[in-house]
Parts: sequence; C-alpha cells; structure tokens
Amino acid sequence: MISTHAPLGIVLRLAAVIAVAAAPAAAAPEGGKVTGGCATITQGDGITRIDQFTDKAIIDWRKFSLDASEIARFHQPGANAVALNRVRGSDPSVILGQLQANGHVFLVNPNGVVFGPGAKVDVHGLVATTADIRNDDFLAGRYRFTIPSPNPDAAVVNQGTITFGETGLAALVAPSVRNDGAIVGTLGEVTLAGAAGFSLDLQGDGLIRFGATRELVDGLSRKGALVTNSGRIEADGGRVIITADAAESVVDQAINAGGIIEARSFALAPGEIVLDGGDHGTVTVTGTLSTTGAEADARGGDIDVLGDRLTLAAGGVIDASGPAGGGSVHVGGDQRGEGGRRRASETVMEPGAVIFADATTQGDGGQVVLWADQKLVFAGTVSARGGSEGGNGGLVETSSTGQLLATGRVDTSAPGGADGSWLLDPLHVVITDNGTTAPPVLADDPPVAGTAYISPAAIAAAGGNVVIEASRTIRVNDALTAANTLTLWAGVGIVIRQPIVSSNDVRIETRDIRTTETGVITAQHLVVNSIAAQAGQPAGPDYAAFSADLVTNVGELSIGRSGDGPAFHDISIVNTGALSIEGAVSQGTVSIRSDGPLVITAPITAGGSGNTIVLAASSIDNRAGAGALDPGAGRFIIYSQSPQTNARGGLVGREIFGRTFATAPPDSLSGTGNTFVYASAAPIDDQARAVATRGTKPPPGNDPAARLAASGPELLAAPPPPSRGSDDLLFSNDGNRELWN
Repeated sequence: MISTHAPLGIVLRLAAVIAVAAAPAAAAPEGGKVTGGCATITQGDGITRIDQFTDKAIIDWRKFSLDASEIARFHQPGANAVALNRVRGSDPSVILGQLQANGHVFLVNPNGVVFGPGAKVDVHGLVATTADIRNDDFLAGRYRFTIPSPNPDAAVVNQGTITFGETGLAALVAPSVRNDGAIVGTLGEVTLAGAAGFSLDLQGDGLIRFGATRELVDGLSRKGALVTNSGRIEADGGRVIITADAAESVVDQAINAGGIIEARSFALAPGEIVLDGGDHGTVTVTGTLSTTGAEADARGGDIDVLGDRLTLAAGGVIDASGPAGGGSVHVGGDQRGEGGRRRASETVMEPGAVIFADATTQGDGGQVVLWADQKLVFAGTVSARGGSEGGNGGLVETSSTGQLLATGRVDTSAPGGADGSWLLDPLHVVITDNGTTAPPVLADDPPVAGTAYISPAAIAAAGGNVVIEASRTIRVNDALTAANTLTLWAGVGIVIRQPIVSSNDVRIETRDIRTTETGVITAQHLVVNSIAAQAGQPAGPDYAAFSADLVTNVGELSIGRSGDGPAFHDISIVNTGALSIEGAVSQGTVSIRSDGPLVITAPITAGGSGNTIVLAASSIDNRAGAGALDPGAGRFIIYSQSPQTNARGGLVGREIFGRTFATAPPDSLSGTGNTFVYASAAPIDDQARAVATRGTKPPPGNDPAARLAASGPELLAAPPPPSRGSDDLLFSNDGNRELWN
C-alpha cells in the first residue's frame, strides 16, 4: 500500500513503477555484452547463466528483467566477487522470478528497479540502484556511484524476498526507495537510501557512504525524496541503515519507517539500526525497530533516529532490550545535545509510542536519549529497567534547548539493584499541570522558547530517580510528588510555590532558592547546596531562604556547597517534627527552627558578626562534637525547652531560663557570647541565686519567686528571616518577584 503521507509526485511515480511490475514482463534479460573483466552468458529454458572468471566483471544489457518463471544465475569466483550489470535501455528492470549469485551483484538501471511480488533474490550481496559508476572506478575497486539518473521519477521498490549471505549486503539506492517485502540476512548490512549518488566500501569497514549531488538537488526540488518501509527487514548481528539525504531546497523529503525492522544482537555482534533523514529531513516511525538480545549473554543493540523533524507515532515501538543489559536509543541527538550525532530541531513522541532499553534478566538498563534543539514533545513511554535477577536501572534523558513538554512516563527502576535516572536538561523549567498551554503559565515566567513544561503526574509516575537540570531557572507551580530521589539543579535560581512531597530524598543545587508560604517540602532527606556562578552570570551573593510561614517536613537536612562553589550568603529554615542537620555552610547567617527535636550530625558554619547561628527546637542533640557550631565572628543562640532534654556534645555558652524565641528574640539578648535559652525555669537549687523574668534580663540576686513566675511553658516561634539589607536576600514572600535579574 502506498503511504498517504508521501508527496503526490512520489506516490505517482511509485504507482507507475509498481504498475509495470504487475504487467506481463518480456522474457529474460536481453542484449548482454561483457565490457570489463571476463565472463560468459548462456541462455535457455528460462535460465540466464552468467559465469564470471575474474573478481570483477562488467556486463551491459539492453534490458534486464525476469518473469515469474525465469532465473538469472551468477557463478562467481567467490563471495567477494562483483558483477556490475548496467541497463542501457529505456525500461525499468522488473524482477518477478529468481536472481541467484554466490557473490555480489550490482544492478544499475537509471529508469528504476522493481522486485515484484513473488520475486526471490538469493545472493551474497546486492546493490540495486539508479546511480551509475564509471568503468575505471569499478575495476579499480573504487565503488563511487557518482552518475545520477537523468530520470527524477526513477525508484527502487522491493515487494518480494531478498536474502543475502552472512556478512553480506543488500542496498537499495535511488531518489525514491520503498520496501514492502522482506529483506533478510545475518551479520551483514541492509541499506535503503534516498540518494542520487553514493560510495561503497566493500574491502574496508563495509560501510556505505551516501552524499547528495547537485543533480539530486535540482531534480528533486519539486518532486521530493522518500524512503518508506512497510515490510520486514532482518539483519541479526548486523545493521540496518535507512537514510534520505537531500538539500534544504527539497520541499518534501522523508523517511517513513513502518513494518518491522530488526537487527537482533549477539554477545559478540550487537545489532544496529540507523534512521537518518539528513540535516533537513523528516523521519516518522510507525512500526517496530528492534535490536533485542538474541542470546542469554547478549545486551540490546543500538538504535539511532536522526534528522531535522522526528516523530515517534502512536503504536510505534523501539526496543533495544537484552537479557544481559539494555542497549542504547538516541532520538534526535546525543546526551545533553553533545557528541557527534545529528541534532533534530523538533522531536515528537506521541502518546502510545514506546521505547524499551531494559535488561530482561540480569544486567543494567540501557540509555535512551530524546533530544531537540527547538522543540521536544515527550508524551510516550520509555523504559530502561534493571534486570529482574540483578542490575541497576538505566538512564533516560528528554531534553531540549528550546521548548519541552514532558507528560510521558519513564521507568528506570531496578528490582535487584539501584534505580536509574530520568534526566531533563533544558534552559528553564516550569513544573505544572498546564504544560500544554502555549503562553507562559504565569506572567513572570520566562517565555515559551527555551522553557520545559513538565507534568507533576509524569514525575510522580516515574519508576526511578528524577533529575531536572535547568541552565537557568526552575519553578514549581503545582504540587509535586516523587517516590524516588528528586534532584533539582538550576544555574540561576529555584522558586517553590507549591508543595514537594517525597518518600525518599530531595536534592536541590542552585545559586538562589525561594519558597512561598505554600511551598512546603516534605522529604526523608533534604540536601540544599549552593553552586558557583555559571558562565556569563555575575558572582553571588547567593541565598537559601525558606518563607517564615513555610513548614519544611524533613527527617534529615544538609545545606552546604557543591564542590568548590561559594556558600549561601544566608540560610533560613523552618521545620515541623524531628529534624537532623547534616551540616550547613553559610557566608552569612544560619537560622533553623524545628518544632520537634533537632539533631546535629555535622558542623554548621556561618560568617559575619552578630547572631550568625540561631537554632530553635524542642531539644538539641549535638553529635558533631565541640566544633559543631562555628559562628565566625558572631555567636550562636540555641532555643530549646530545658537543659535536661539537651545533649550539648561539648558546646558551651551562658544559659538564660524562662525565655522563648517569642519573648526574647535574638536581637533582644545582650552580650556577645554563645547562649542557650530555655523555656523552662532554672533548676530548683539555682533559684536562690537567680531569677528570670519574661522579656527582661535576670535581676541581681535571682529572686526565686520572680523566677517561678517566668517558668510557664511557651511554644517556640519561628525565627525571623535574615535582614533584607542591600547585601542580603533578594526574595520577597509574595511569590511573584524574580530572584534573578
């Protein structure tokens, strides 16, 4: 069936060629003449026999066709021998019978070649093309097909069965190529190429290299170029290359990959599939591309889908899974847009399209990359799971330097190992349920260009860790839930407007982080690190500030720096429940409140002078030793319920009783030394010596009655945010102001 997606000119010329195949064909090849090398031609009883005595032979034919009962049989010196068959007449070659050879057969017909229904080709290698080659190049082993057909309607079509030998070759090359039949071989190469000229290396690495010529551009600028597969291609342990190479002036130039394209992998011979539409071409995958492992110890192979505009349509399947590990799938470019693969301007993975790079037994999941320079739409399903009997999850990346819409599902889980990761690497990120809207989600959001809109549902459904790395900014505009580790990295800043809930870890790395009153973070372990200014950005100061009304529900918290980057200028945290601080580093102040117990497991460092470290909790458990708090040139103040509930761990300082953060905020406490402030009354044996009253310094003599009057319990209040001088926080709590310029 002719694809309805093909340009009209291509449809008409393919229909014309296929019609020739259906019509009665003149019997047997005619007018054969040996013009190079040594060979003989004998014909009779429907059999054309060519006996070749040299490694290379050239035969010019007036016509070369076979009806259903006819056979053309080449007897050659060996598998590496090549017979060039050039058709000089005006008719296309229509093969309805059998073509047999123990070596390579090159069939050149500028008017086109059709292997019709019922045709059977059994050769070691086959090249069927509309491009011609000079005799001296051929005889010298320079397989440069640089003479394009003068007929822009010429095509090569297969509706029959082509079988090639082990390590052999099957190549169909013309301005338009179509496979509706079967092409089968092992450890060899299948190539379908929409090109007017190409070169072939049989003696070296076996690669076919294609390049559009000026004639191709001129001839196809109105007609278009197309390579279509709706049949079956098998090249186990080998590779399949489908390419359509034309210039920008070509109006319609595409690859339509339907049917089944398979290059199963062996342990020592991984399969490979490459679809390459060139710098300006479109590629659509509607069928199945598979490089699955064919042996118990085989990994999946490699699959590349490259071109300018790419579509993985609903129902399309790409599978690079293997028992011993997943393979690699690259759609639109390399990881992070780097490397040598051709980058797409637009990549679309529709709902219902799937990609697998799983380890099906024991091994690690593979790598899947979806990339686009200008626009990536990810709405399908990608899986790179670790093996059921052991192995780690793989890596999935869906990234773009332009617009990115991510609503699909990713699974990098590993039942018997560590989960893998889903990486998103755009310029700006907005996590929102409204990602499919064209305009910015909020007025202060960056423009659509360069922005990734990521669905919270996609993150929640991810089987594995999620890593979001934005070169500029990240905004959490809708509630977000993550079952595994969530990493947010932004080169400029992060705004959290809605809750983040994780039953695992949340890691945040950026220069500036702000939360609004509704930006609640709930996590088992929260790590917040500052990073150095990225290229082209001004240096600090940088801040970690959480709204005074924020509740950060974390079990363990670490705030510091990434690598040799600068520390945050100020840190302000509020928490409900127990909190374990695994260290914090700040150039300015550190202010932390926990309504439950506070555990210090690593040093907290601040800079500047004054009240540089302020901690408020129901109790303090210092497990980091006497050097747990380094207030720089300032002091630390610790608010808690009573000395009996604290484990100072070597920390020393003066004590004030009967006070709370609300009644005695840090700036109201005189002196410069480190201070412990308790809500409870002083011990009874101290009451004869000291008295504490609310809101004032203890009077001389510490009258016991006055002290008891101040001993009522009082809830801890949140510490105020750091001062907002010219040197301090760039944030406001209205949730709208930018935290970057």
